[in-house]
Amino acid sequence: MSGLLKDSKAIRVPVGALAPGKHNYQFGIGGAFFGNFENSEIFDADLVANVEVEKGRGWMNVKCNVKGSVAVECDRCLERVDVPENFTADIAIKFTGDEVGNGDDFITANPDTDSIDLSQLIYDYACMNLPLQRVHKDGECNPQMIKYISKDSIDASGGTDEEKKNLPFEALKDLLKKK
Repeated sequence: MSGLLKDSKAIRVPVGALAPGKHNYQFGIGGAFFGNFENSEIFDADLVANVEVEKGRGWMNVKCNVKGSVAVECDRCLERVDVPENFTADIAIKFTGDEVGNGDDFITANPDTDSIDLSQLIYDYACMNLPLQRVHKDGECNPQMIKYISKDSIDASGGTDEEKKNLPFEALKDLLKKK
């Protein structure tokens, strides 16, 4: 197994001189990796990717196990929240002189290729594995932001009836009462 490559900016697996059989690699993935992608929701990470490569004649199977956590913005208070990640990505690679391309679970590559870049694959899986709702556990959000967005803050500050009506879900509550 190769040593841990700390905070890799790209996940490249050498294939050109690789002997047939199984080979293992390990990559450390941090914020620098996700900084390579535009508009990434992930702004920091502490992930380890264990990559197992099985090479045959004209083909290769790659299995990536990724574990750790990523930092994203909390949907509630907009502060950093660490979200656990644990996923496996499998891809088949066929070395052919035909048209080179990618699919959902395969890549066709030129037989003369020196290395395969798995960066996009791992980035996509990391983003797809983010939960739909990214929030801190109860009581861990920024208390000032919670106070600002809660109805209690307007009530406590003596807010006007107009301010109370402009709360995001107040109109929906009125609809429920009418039914």
